[in-house]
Amino acid sequence: MGLYKLDKHEESTVPVKLDTTGLSTPTALSMSDKGFLLAAFSCGSICIFDKDYTIPLTVWYHTTEFPLA
Repeated sequence: MGLYKLDKHEESTVPVKLDTTGLSTPTALSMSDKGFLLAAFSCGSICIFDKDYTIPLTVWYHTTEFPLA
């Protein structure tokens, strides 16, 4: 359960958990060339993460009453 990241350019092979407090299961992901991760959740929320942080840059909570896919 949760959302994890793994930086292939670092020596560590341990995945780092991203903070998804207050959100449900991730249902869709999109990664940009600039290192931003857009994550949609089954609760209808959307987050944007930066590759250098474990907390989201911004969260739009419950944008829809339906799961996002």
